[in-house]
Amino acid sequence: MIETTDIKRMIGSIETGLIYVGAFGSYSELRRKAERKTGALAAVGNGRMYFYSGRWNLLKTPAVPKIMFSERYGLQQAVLARLKTMTRRLVRCPRKFRGVEDIGLEFRQRPGQDFYYDCVVVDGDGRELGQLPLPYDVGQTVAIAQSYGSLYEEGDEARKYLLADYMGTPGWRNKMLVRSDLMAHSIRITDLWFERLQDISEEDCLKEGVSRQEADPMAAFARLIDMISGKGTWDSNPWVVVYTFELVV
Repeated sequence: MIETTDIKRMIGSIETGLIYVGAFGSYSELRRKAERKTGALAAVGNGRMYFYSGRWNLLKTPAVPKIMFSERYGLQQAVLARLKTMTRRLVRCPRKFRGVEDIGLEFRQRPGQDFYYDCVVVDGDGRELGQLPLPYDVGQTVAIAQSYGSLYEEGDEARKYLLADYMGTPGWRNKMLVRSDLMAHSIRITDLWFERLQDISEEDCLKEGVSRQEADPMAAFARLIDMISGKGTWDSNPWVVVYTFELVV
């Protein structure tokens, strides 16, 4: 696969060679434009395609993490419609941390702040071992995981051309097994903090994707979290990390 520097050299100027899918028409139009150059680039979701030797190829891009939202309960659809801008993920204590097995978690407020912004891992004697590692951080771009099959169905000609190579792979139906750089949509994490699950407000229930038509958003969210994370999750009132985010693609 050709590296970015080789493509820049072929087309002379990245500004004249960069073509954004969706902004400049169909795949056929992109192909005609590309054939007038030695090479051309097209933005496709979180990845980049380049036209070389008669076909579009995927350019190597830095790996980005993935996040999954339930399609069964309409949460992924709510994210893409910009109706869901917050997600709560259960905090689980690791079995071992930096070689220590007898560990626990402590949630702490920073001076002058109302929220718990720190989750510290401690050993059995209460000595600090470090911060609990989290999958996402503030400012990070995260790809929304979708199966290749669903992306193929909703995609334009350029995306279908790219995803055709993944027909029959496990990721065609299972979004847990897809590449993040092939995803069509991303979110950017804007804030995070820790709290107990039942500390959620009615306003935040709506930000979690609960319909505004619900007479009792809190009860609706409690039912939703039990369906997603298992019966009794709401009643157990576990610690969660709260992520706020914005849709960027």
